[in-house]
Amino acid sequence: MNDAALESAELLHRWLNRQLADNAARWLQDKLAELREYPSDKTLFLAIGLAPRKVGKDDLLIREEDLAAAERCRTGWRPVAWSVDQAARLLLLLRAGDDEEQFARRLEQLFATADVGELVTFYRGLPFYPGQRRYLRRATEGVRTNMKAVFEAVAHDNPYPAEQFDDGAWNQMIVKALFIGSPLHPIIGLDRRVNPELMRMLCDYAHERWAAGRD
Repeated sequence: MNDAALESAELLHRWLNRQLADNAARWLQDKLAELREYPSDKTLFLAIGLAPRKVGKDDLLIREEDLAAAERCRTGWRPVAWSVDQAARLLLLLRAGDDEEQFARRLEQLFATADVGELVTFYRGLPFYPGQRRYLRRATEGVRTNMKAVFEAVAHDNPYPAEQFDDGAWNQMIVKALFIGSPLHPIIGLDRRVNPELMRMLCDYAHERWAAGRD
């Protein structure tokens, strides 16, 4: 596992321990210990499935100093609007092993059976997965979805698209954000990734809106 993934797991664990009730924190610690001793698919998948019931779904409380720590850990990472179950699930995933092939296989299985909440979690974890380029197809699928929460898990406060998307995928993501009413300001790297084709697409979109009598 890369250094950013290890450090992000430590931060997530620290934030969760600070917020969770004693019984929830003990459950999470027990599952992390179980994963170290028995790092099987079954152990991981069961823990990820149980996480919302065991730790709850409250908003993850993030302070200004936490955001600064997140930025130092991984440039562009802003863990805002996260919930404690999402943080716990990602922590479990990152601590389950550092073999790149095994990690990719497990994550593909998790994506294949995920509900919306799980998809949001797994997409928010994109900046930390080993072998970043191998998740490009999944990431572009995420921004093509009609589920706004899933789209924003990829597009907002996430450095992965700016780092990995080519201009075509990037431009489609920006136009899709406007089309579904998703704000642009949380998109990391927006100014840096401006390109002539995107400018043309946005001008065409604006003219289409005006022609239809819309704002």
